Amino acid sequence: VQTIRQGYLSKRSSNLRGDWKRRFFVLDSRGMLYYYRTQCGRPS
Repeated sequence: VQTIRQGYLSKRSSNLRGDWKRRFFVLDSRGMLYYYRTQCGRPS
């Protein structure tokens, strides 16, 4: 499995206020999208 794209994006939270949070995203060659709180974090 190869990484196609990675980098920081803003993700809208699911709470009522709809805050925006910065997440590190990784898209792999299977089309799976993972996001982390930090670049060195665990998948969410």
